[in-house]
Amino acid sequence: MSERNYLEIMHQYCKDVQTGVRIAGKFEKLAVKRFLNDLKRQENDHDFPYSFSEERMNHVCSFIENLHHWKGALARKHFILDPWQVFVVGNIFGWEDEDGIRRFTDAYVEISKKNGKSTLAAAIGLYMLCGDGEAGAEVYAAAANYDQAKIVWVDAKQMALLNPELRATFGIETTQYEIRSTVGNDNSIFRPIATDKEGSKDGKNVHCAILDEIHAHKDSETYDIMADGVIARREPLVLGITTAGSNKIGVCWRERCKVVDILYGKDNLERYFGIIFTIDKGDDWRNPDVWPKANPSMGVAFDTNYLQGKYKKIKTAAEESRFRQKSLNEWVQGADSWIASSEWEMIADPSVTEEDFKGCISFGGLDLASKSDLAGYVKWFPKLIDGRVHWYIFAHQYINSAVVNQRRAMDGQKRPDEYLDWVESEHLIETPGNVTDFSMIYKDVIESHFQANMYEIGFDPWNAAQFGQNLISEGLEAIEVPQKVNPLSIGMRWIEELILDGRLHHDGNPVLQWCICNIEVKEDNNNNIFPRKPDKARKIDAGVAAIIGATRAMLWDKLDVFDLVPGAEDGNIDDWLNDMIKVAKR
Repeated sequence: MSERNYLEIMHQYCKDVQTGVRIAGKFEKLAVKRFLNDLKRQENDHDFPYSFSEERMNHVCSFIENLHHWKGALARKHFILDPWQVFVVGNIFGWEDEDGIRRFTDAYVEISKKNGKSTLAAAIGLYMLCGDGEAGAEVYAAAANYDQAKIVWVDAKQMALLNPELRATFGIETTQYEIRSTVGNDNSIFRPIATDKEGSKDGKNVHCAILDEIHAHKDSETYDIMADGVIARREPLVLGITTAGSNKIGVCWRERCKVVDILYGKDNLERYFGIIFTIDKGDDWRNPDVWPKANPSMGVAFDTNYLQGKYKKIKTAAEESRFRQKSLNEWVQGADSWIASSEWEMIADPSVTEEDFKGCISFGGLDLASKSDLAGYVKWFPKLIDGRVHWYIFAHQYINSAVVNQRRAMDGQKRPDEYLDWVESEHLIETPGNVTDFSMIYKDVIESHFQANMYEIGFDPWNAAQFGQNLISEGLEAIEVPQKVNPLSIGMRWIEELILDGRLHHDGNPVLQWCICNIEVKEDNNNNIFPRKPDKARKIDAGVAAIIGATRAMLWDKLDVFDLVPGAEDGNIDDWLNDMIKVAKR
């Protein structure tokens, strides 16, 4: 097929993004701005060592467009790069330094599903195998599991099998486990590799690593080994290509943060290319007008009605999260979550404070951990609104200084960056030492009880049996709530009912939201659910405390709850607060 003018396509794409012809998000706009600024720098900045080579860009783009799709409606048709793909490929391969060495050694592309990212990655992998001029190239399609790794690799294999000219020119041979280029003494290989596959990943002399769906990587091991393996290569490439995830303390979020800092000009990683296609903060994800921001191939790779159809099928929180994550490339917590983050945000009332309920009856839930998990309690307050009982919840969460000040992963966990912000905003209380101070929590629970009487406080007996006994000795009605399907499922179902009924409210505490939205559930045959932690890093402790509290509060989800407020026979409210007179339980 005849070669197109790729540089013209690239510049037109940039113009369309800048003028609004292409509906683009802020990170896409910043990537375009970076490219255009670099074009100016190559002319005006003598300290800028890179220049753009149209010849290099044309070489890789024409190679890719001589490949063929192998499945679906486009099967056996030539691969025609979309404008955004020309922009990405042109950037990665077009820039070179004064010695003719390719500029970018690392690249990160984040984009929604169904936009052809795996197909593009496969084509790039084939180019790096046999079109890049690297003798003995080692190319790896790496992923969290072997089946995922093989998606890119199989695409590349089928492209090679559909192209007899390519096979003849480069001596391409394929087996069940590898693609090999055998022209002369080249002997280059392209293999899938995965975190869950047995065998060492060390010792690789990597020319190109394509890390597919890195949001699914449980740790950074595979990514880091691949990145370290390029040291002996002259023009290597580590390409991360992924859809958004939910784990903001994993390797994908780590690389994403690098790209965001580069695009905002906060970091000067000149050899790292990155672009992110997603809707912007503040966009209404329900509005189809913003969907193209995350889907630059909309109307080409898939029909424009495809997303509308998926959107209309959303019935549950988990389905909403999956749509936003997979189709709009949003980093939302829990595509398999119990409660969607947007659902939780809608019931927030930042204007309300716990101080508003001083002197009122309350219920509590307590969940303790001493080392790396969060510890603390959540209080439930009833309030009469339009003749109905509404519930307001407030969280008090604690963590020890060792975790807050942690710089490296401990026990396979790295503390979220947000911990520092939460400590500063006092949403997370830091206790000294390397073990969370239960005595501080105990003191605060007692003080909170005297400020707003806890009719009952439920607690998980594991790790808190003595704590519970101490509360009882202080006059609190502390109830053991075992971590079993019953009663937790009942409490969780009640919370769901409150949300649907518009009777649950919170103050927007970010720690509570993080934990609630981290909770994942799977129904059993009896429709019971249980709070599950998706992995060690994503904590659910404040959410569990809220559920434990719910098991106590739900028993008083009726107007009679307001009869529990201390009355005249117990002394007046001022006496109760000021003199800490113990109020008899009704």
